Amino acid sequence: MAQPIGNPPQTVSWSGHGVGLDTVAEQLHRLSRPGPTACCVNVLVGLGSDTDPQPVSSLLTALAPGHPLRAVLVVDRGEVSGIDAEVVCERSPRGPIQRQQVLLRVSSRAGRRLPSLAARLLAAEVPTYLWWPGGGPSLDLDETRRDVDTCDALIVDSALRDDHPALVAAGERGRASVADLLWPRLRPWRESLATFFAPPGRRAYLAGVERLELETGPHPEGTRAAALLLGWMAARLDQRLDAAWTEGDRISARYRHGGGRVLVRILPGESTGELRALSLRARDFELTLRHDDGDRARLRFRIDGTVDQHLFWRPPAPGDQLGELLTDARRDSVYAGALAQAAMLLQALR
Repeated sequence: MAQPIGNPPQTVSWSGHGVGLDTVAEQLHRLSRPGPTACCVNVLVGLGSDTDPQPVSSLLTALAPGHPLRAVLVVDRGEVSGIDAEVVCERSPRGPIQRQQVLLRVSSRAGRRLPSLAARLLAAEVPTYLWWPGGGPSLDLDETRRDVDTCDALIVDSALRDDHPALVAAGERGRASVADLLWPRLRPWRESLATFFAPPGRRAYLAGVERLELETGPHPEGTRAAALLLGWMAARLDQRLDAAWTEGDRISARYRHGGGRVLVRILPGESTGELRALSLRARDFELTLRHDDGDRARLRFRIDGTVDQHLFWRPPAPGDQLGELLTDARRDSVYAGALAQAAMLLQALR
């Protein structure tokens, strides 16, 4: 993510108040000349009136050396009419332009037509990602679904959304695939469990699991993260949700697996982070995976005796999460199965 040591990128910019999109497009074209332009992806970002665009801009700036891009950030500024615009082009030292970025401040009415508003500003013949940081409009709305269907991929953070069934439908129905920032954040959990059960002699223990507990951060983000990890496990093990209920702030669910049942408990807490610990229990087997702070985690399991292992834990940084999703817009069938299971659980708890 860091810029290479050496000459800094060369940056040129323009800004205008109360301008038209034709003017913005002309200035983007002017600042991009002379010389070559590298662009492998469009990123179309919708920001609410209470969202500061600077963190998003900084993230895209850090991504550009490895993912040359053209970004259009559209900020909703309520009922104020007209368009205020900023255009920035950044050229790598002795190389092509690696970041072209347009910031538009528009009225709420104009912002609701996001893809059509930005269409003339996007690069041709490269995939377009639509991203709403911090949540975004509901996918249950017809106009939102139309916006999504004009793009190649929709970037979401499902820990911040409450419309998981609509996310499932969007991934199944339309042109756009769903790219979830929560999915790479769960990779250390998925990889640690998959690695532990990779030896053939350990796989049989999965069939005997009777209880599963997940300790999470605060609700609802922690609960949604737990639901997606649980959905991944249920989909891979061919488990089916039988029932779900709440007991105070605790969530319980029952899954069927072959002829057996698995009782699941999700225990929200006040600790930082979305997930803190996972425990599996069977008659002849126990496993606990606990993330401490930073890059430390502990794995304890009991088969014939108790074994403690310390794991190196490397959750991806925010820029790495986004960069990974921008690398490949194809549908991920493993994620889709996990999301579908998570949506069933969260819907059953409503």
